[in-house]
Amino acid sequence: MNKVVFHGFTHYPGNIKEPGSVYSAGTHYNLKNIWFPKTEPFNNYLSRVSFILQEADFYADVLYYYGDRTPNFTGHKNSRFAVGPGYDYEVINTEIFTRLTVENKKLKLPSGAIFELLYLEPEKEMHPDVLKKIEDLLRQGAQIIGEKPLRVSVRDDNETKQLIDKLWDKNNKSGFVITDATPLGLLKKMNIQPDVSYPGFEFNDFDYTHYKTNGMDFYYIRNTRNHWVSKNVAFRQQNKIPEIWNPQSGETDSPDIYSLNSASVSIPVSLPPYGAIFYVFRKGENRAKYDQVTSLNQSDSRVFTYRNRTYILNDGVFELNKGSQNYVFDNHISMQPIDGAWELFFPGVFDTPEKVILPELTSWTESKNEKIKYYSGTATYKKTFQYDINSAFKKEGQKIFLDLGELSKIGSVILNDVSLGIAWTKPYWFDVTDIIRPGDNTLVIEVANTWSNRLTGDAITGGNYTDTNINATNIPGLNKVYVPWTQVPLIKSGLLGPVTLKTVNPVE
Repeated sequence: MNKVVFHGFTHYPGNIKEPGSVYSAGTHYNLKNIWFPKTEPFNNYLSRVSFILQEADFYADVLYYYGDRTPNFTGHKNSRFAVGPGYDYEVINTEIFTRLTVENKKLKLPSGAIFELLYLEPEKEMHPDVLKKIEDLLRQGAQIIGEKPLRVSVRDDNETKQLIDKLWDKNNKSGFVITDATPLGLLKKMNIQPDVSYPGFEFNDFDYTHYKTNGMDFYYIRNTRNHWVSKNVAFRQQNKIPEIWNPQSGETDSPDIYSLNSASVSIPVSLPPYGAIFYVFRKGENRAKYDQVTSLNQSDSRVFTYRNRTYILNDGVFELNKGSQNYVFDNHISMQPIDGAWELFFPGVFDTPEKVILPELTSWTESKNEKIKYYSGTATYKKTFQYDINSAFKKEGQKIFLDLGELSKIGSVILNDVSLGIAWTKPYWFDVTDIIRPGDNTLVIEVANTWSNRLTGDAITGGNYTDTNINATNIPGLNKVYVPWTQVPLIKSGLLGPVTLKTVNPVE
């Protein structure tokens, strides 16, 4: 997928009041969503990812022909078919299949993409045009794996029936379809190493997709887990150096910890919960300061490349290697909590108080005031805190990050009248090195949640704060109540923290 379309967005009636109407299909992404005014960074993220994937060509080792049955669906990645850990595949239908060519015994799509082998979806019957195309591909040296079909579809003639026996005959000198091997087994036999590999990659902590254009390779790596994952990842690249392209910020960086060999480039990769990033490879001069980093106290190594410097985001003692040389790096992150009371301001809707003082950060849903407990909307946190900036700066390249901890669901942040941006995905942090100052600092955070809590509150208390169509339908036969809102658990909302200032030193 390289283009996102929000179904139903353009058809939203402008005169419907909050929280708007809900349709049983599509994505509810519209102006009536509380968080919609804060979606610009998310949209920019989608745009950057889509642009790269549209400009480049998909790359994988295996082509998967999923047949021509009706109905027919490919399913999610690695569901109906999978090659194996570290390998990817492209799915093609009959129309594309019949346009395949062979170049140097490799399969080639009309787009120019090259693949090592072709896997045929097991089918009881196969179209004559597909069989004839298989014969043509085999004659040119293509590697094809698949089960032998029982019969021919569409035309039941003896000539085509005989073609099935011929194509699956191991004694056929023009080539035959392989039945006693898997795509993974054949790739290993061909000595084709995984495109991406790391310790424990069979558990799929990282997923990836690989694109190529103009001599550059783009690996879009994503963390499949709801926690930090750090691995030393080997990319099947030769004579190229890595760059890091961040689709959230639009910034690019050059890592200085990686190792090159004749088969791959190995890089320490650390991603936050469900985080994703591009690793890009192109020709260039090797700029690595170190080959690898290893934790000496059994913790992971959360390596973070920022502004072309390397930081480690967790405390510990780490060993850095360069050839036969070893260096020990004792990493300590200085933390200053921003605790104590906060001011919380509401915009004067749903009978909420204008202002409350929070002794500590907690979810709105824990409030004894039902107007806050069931509140859906935006609210603004304000706090003035002290910072001794002189005691923190000790090394060139040192950075100070404002870490919001947890928030639900999205928040815009201002420090000392300077907008830091919008926190919409973990980790909720910002570089404040050039903004924070000695003495008093003023922090303002506007947080938006979802409509769910207000709808639950209306259902429980009998309130009528929402003018909504989501409890009604004009579709005959459907229950008038879509969701039993009284039974829907409340969603934690607001700034949950802990909010801290973290000072990190670069790896030297």
